[in-house]
Formats: sequence, structure tokens, C-alpha cells
Amino acid sequence: MISVAITTFNRADIVGRAIRSALAFIHSMEGQVILVDDGSRDDTETKIAKDFSEDIRSGRLTFIRHTQNAGVTAAKNTAFASSPSTWVLFL
Repeated sequence: MISVAITTFNRADIVGRAIRSALAFIHSMEGQVILVDDGSRDDTETKIAKDFSEDIRSGRLTFIRHTQNAGVTAAKNTAFASSPSTWVLFL
């Protein structure tokens, strides 16, 4: 199994492209995408919930939200710690 980890902060307008790319990558293998929103103050959470609800329900996408911005390294650590996979790729 493989996980593709994506971190984001105030990038609601472009993070969807990264998620779609990662979902396409794992499509033919056993894997999942982990998105960590590092305390965004824009509409990232709402947009992800709307645009990727089916992927979240199916488990292909895991959405984690920090309540406060902790920095990219903390977001990466959160993604890594939550991954059940042997391999974790960061996008």
C-alpha cells in the first residue's frame, strides 16, 4: 500500500489539481491520498468537502485539518503519522 501526502495552507483555488493528480496516481494500485490543511483561513475545508465528498467517503482521500497553522513540517508529520501505508510520497 502507498499513501500520497499533500499539505496545504490557504490554497483552496489550486489544491484540487494536486488532489486529482494524486488520486489518478493511486487509481490502479492499493493506496490513498492524505490531505493536511494546515489551518487555512480561506474556504479550503468547504471546497474539499464539496468537490471530493465521494473520495472521502470511499477512503481514497483522508482529510485532516489543523486548527492553527503549525508550518509545513508539522503538516507533513501529521500526514506521515496518520498513514497506514508502508510507503509515503509527499506531493
